[in-house]
Amino acid sequence: MLVFTPVVRSCPWRLLAFALVATCLANTAWAKPAVAPPAPQRRVVVLPLGSLGVDDSEAASLLGFLRAEIAKLPGVMLVDLSKHGKLVGADCRGEEKCLGAAGAKLGAEVVIAGTVAGVGEAYSIDLKAILTRTGHEDTRITEVISGERELLIDGVRGAAYKLLLPSQYAGTIQLELAEEGAEVFVDGRPVGKTPLKTPIPSLTPGKHALKIVKAGFADFDKWVDVRFARVSVVKVDLRNSAITGVMFEKEGQAGLAPVEADAAQVQGGIFTGQRVGALVVGALGVLLVGGGFYFGDAAQTERDAANAIPRPVEGGGVESQSAPEARGRLAAMSANAIAADAAWVLGGCAVAAGVVLWFTGGHSTAAPVVAVGPDGASVGIVGSF
Repeated sequence: MLVFTPVVRSCPWRLLAFALVATCLANTAWAKPAVAPPAPQRRVVVLPLGSLGVDDSEAASLLGFLRAEIAKLPGVMLVDLSKHGKLVGADCRGEEKCLGAAGAKLGAEVVIAGTVAGVGEAYSIDLKAILTRTGHEDTRITEVISGERELLIDGVRGAAYKLLLPSQYAGTIQLELAEEGAEVFVDGRPVGKTPLKTPIPSLTPGKHALKIVKAGFADFDKWVDVRFARVSVVKVDLRNSAITGVMFEKEGQAGLAPVEADAAQVQGGIFTGQRVGALVVGALGVLLVGGGFYFGDAAQTERDAANAIPRPVEGGGVESQSAPEARGRLAAMSANAIAADAAWVLGGCAVAAGVVLWFTGGHSTAAPVVAVGPDGASVGIVGSF
């Protein structure tokens, strides 16, 4: 008895057909615009800080804060000095060419060096960034920081941004105002009408002139303090032309206005366009698999019918009557078997593609892998969903 099952390894052409179709479907599922490669990271080395009127333990603590914050900067890779037995650049005495050469030996592109001094209960940090390829100072800052641990870390973080990413050394203002349609200006620049959809971004830390104008009200004109990596939440009573409260929240802290794209994503639910397509492709695959069973059953029926035809007897005339019918049955069996195999292969690929499309409906780093070997074909997925 013949048994028709959707096993790819039973015949080389079936194996190759399965792998080829699966590859085409998988490539279609992952057809996305080319993603630009990540920008190369700058290698930065932070040398030990000189100290004036500061205990070695305090200087070491501030140095640890500085290295930790620089290591967190986007596009920056911190060079590890723990494997070097002697102090790198200790003999340079602040000379830029010498410091640049010392950093170049470590494979760094930028060298951070400087001093920390005690000013009463505060610290004055003088830092400079030296480019190793030129041996010249690129940027230099002097910061006075004080307070508890969190304030010290904030000050050091700001210094790191000012040194290496000055364009990102910024804060924002979020305005809370009851009146609608009021024009808002920051430092004389119009930023929109209330209610503002998003906080006012990319403001240099420090004092900024906030002006609010609305017909029927006296102009509101006050100074507002902006802090690095903080959202200055400013509550305004326009009727009395007064600030009723100011809070400084960390950027991205819960409670701030959500980004519009996030709200749209939530409203979209799980049935994205890709997932609807996944259901269609999967349903088509199920139909094809069902068709494969139909043709397989038809092929088996034809074979049973062919086996039931009387065989020719020796010297008899039965052959002339039974042979053509048997050949016809066997030809029909072969056609149905081929149709069943094709339907099973295509249906299986469609179901697999539907599953892949469903689980990669969002952003994903997944990628298909199709392998063909002497013992069979396999389709795999690597990455994260």
